[in-house]
Amino acid sequence: MKRAVISLFIAISCSAIAQQKAPLPYATQLAAFHSQAEQMSKALYAANAALEAAQDRTSADAAAPLVLEVHRQHALMTTASQTLEQAGATVTALFSKGKLRLALRHLPLGRYQKLKDEQMKQNCHGSVRLYLALTNRTAAFNDAQIDSPLSEADATTLRAVAEVFECLRRNTNLKKWETEENFDTTLLALIDKAQPGIEALQQSPVALMQFDAMVIAARPQLQLLYERAFYEFGNLEERLIRRPDNFFANLYSEYYRRTYFDRRASHTNHPDIRKLVASRWDAVAPALAEFRKKHDLGEGDGRTPETAFSFPPHVNRSNYADFLNEFSQSIFGEDALFVQPPKILQRNKFNKPVVYALAYGGRLQGKHLRKVHLIYCYFYLPQ
Repeated sequence: MKRAVISLFIAISCSAIAQQKAPLPYATQLAAFHSQAEQMSKALYAANAALEAAQDRTSADAAAPLVLEVHRQHALMTTASQTLEQAGATVTALFSKGKLRLALRHLPLGRYQKLKDEQMKQNCHGSVRLYLALTNRTAAFNDAQIDSPLSEADATTLRAVAEVFECLRRNTNLKKWETEENFDTTLLALIDKAQPGIEALQQSPVALMQFDAMVIAARPQLQLLYERAFYEFGNLEERLIRRPDNFFANLYSEYYRRTYFDRRASHTNHPDIRKLVASRWDAVAPALAEFRKKHDLGEGDGRTPETAFSFPPHVNRSNYADFLNEFSQSIFGEDALFVQPPKILQRNKFNKPVVYALAYGGRLQGKHLRKVHLIYCYFYLPQ
């Protein structure tokens, strides 16, 4: 009996070991990704060394081919990642399990990005070829365009752009919130002055190089302006975020613009704001009645956290954000604003968690009323 039990134990153990050592279904693809990561690492180290050594136009020109090799290896690595995913594993999942951490940890991407920004802030020491390599635009221009000097028209546009960034710098002091009088109208006027020549800049590599150098230098101010909600100037929020129509607005990513109002705090305690928001609710009453007919929203009116709507039965915590955005689009049309699931849930006076759809509520005159006002459409969080 003992011998039979021991034999059974050995058989089970051997079976478990065999299962543990069974090859992964994506072993070949994983090995290919590791190999490509190694090639990418070599390309990055070589490019970083060349960028560190680039101190004049000649050495900057010499760094360009090594930077292009980084882009080539990155494309190959993307393909290897896609092949791995098709085989049944994602890079993110494998990294979390520790299977790719060593391979990816040795990629000096942070150093590469820092050196890239440093070179671009210095106009790549006059090397248009290095600039195009760093921005991966080399194929977009021919030799004649690359070697063409800056035109007077482009120089005039760049001077106008420099005025925009100088105005921004004067009005984004990290230690204080104050801005010059009429900062908002001055900034927009300078943007409009530069705008007509922006399209022409796209045809000149040397002009683009100088433009991007100014943008990179202004990044801290651009970030601070955004974080300070454009100093609550509604006309800046309108033209830079809600309905972007100029090059300055495009300096913010689509994601930044899309999520701006969802992130921005808004208060409706002022009687004029409450009156404005109430009038907007009244204006959409027919559309709301129709939507309520189509969906079971409960008895609430959605105007406060305590009188929130209820989600229809088919909506749950995995898809409620989609429904919120659908609601806003259906009721407010082009005035709908994007929302995403909150990181910290809001609770009403009854300690019930609520979320909201969001819409543009308009603007008012007055120093403390000039920002874009928001309409919150509250819903009880689904189970």
